[in-house]
Amino acid sequence: MCSRGCMRGSLIVANVLFLAFGAVIIGVGVYALTSHTLNVLGTELAERAPIAYIVMGGVLVVGSLLGIISAKTTGKCWLFLYSILMFCVFAVLVGVSIFIFVIGGKIKVDDSYWVNKISDLWQTAVRESASVVCEFMNTFQCSGFWQSCNSYTSASEQAANCPTSCTDLWDKPGCYAEAKDEIILRFNVVASVSIVCSFVIGIGLIFAIALCGYSRKERKNYV
Repeated sequence: MCSRGCMRGSLIVANVLFLAFGAVIIGVGVYALTSHTLNVLGTELAERAPIAYIVMGGVLVVGSLLGIISAKTTGKCWLFLYSILMFCVFAVLVGVSIFIFVIGGKIKVDDSYWVNKISDLWQTAVRESASVVCEFMNTFQCSGFWQSCNSYTSASEQAANCPTSCTDLWDKPGCYAEAKDEIILRFNVVASVSIVCSFVIGIGLIFAIALCGYSRKERKNYV
């Protein structure tokens, strides 16, 4: 059976890992914030999703510091606060992972709702952030959304899907396949980080609860 010192040491090690994972999540958020793919998919999504992950990473860093204090003091109040905070983070990360894998799977099989959603976001980006769309097109050597810009027979569809500031790229193939692959890749990265963090947090919660119970038992024996 793991002694009190063993549990304290394990909790400290787990929280050092939390600290590292918190930094990783913040990094993922910063990476997503500068992602041309997310920027192409609309300003609201591009700004809110990465910021949410940066905030989550910050909460995890704060929680890890709280966990280290809890492990060193073995105070019941500190352990309780730590357990509540980590459980909330654990639940959010698991929910995010499930949501992302479900959405990513639907995008992968060309679910009509999400395909049309991406198309609408692309057209919004063409209207509001043409320079970002052009940069994306130049990066992946593609043009338009469903097909090459020069292949559109309707002037209105061409205008909706092709920024006029980079007509030199209009002969390239459509960007849908590239955009979809990039979206799925980034979703998988975020979901994988969430799953790993959830696993480590789950281990930390077990040690925190065990240490809290051990401390309570010790106090009863002392009394």
